[in-house]
Amino acid sequence: MTLEALQHYLDVEKWNESAARGEDMCGKYLRCRYCYRYEANPCANAHNRLAALDGTATPDPAPAGLLPEPPLPAEEAQAAETREERRQVVRLAASRSENAGERVRLFVFR
Repeated sequence: MTLEALQHYLDVEKWNESAARGEDMCGKYLRCRYCYRYEANPCANAHNRLAALDGTATPDPAPAGLLPEPPLPAEEAQAAETREERRQVVRLAASRSENAGERVRLFVFR
């Protein structure tokens, strides 16, 4: 999973949890202890920092009240999602070209 895809996934999870709880969930996950909010892809980088510490000999007890990391989607589900996104882009390009009366050569990505 790319850093951008991981960031998007974690953003969506955080957004959904924020909506369900009625509060901003930024700073309320285990990964948030390793977050630098002003870097690119802060949640994804914090998640990777937390994952890098998993299984090390250095004890790092989690403070009470922090939420665990959401489970990551399976690679196959991500691949299917990416293929569907590409198809949507192709459909959008085709509909725009038909509306404008243009001829466009479409390439299908697999």
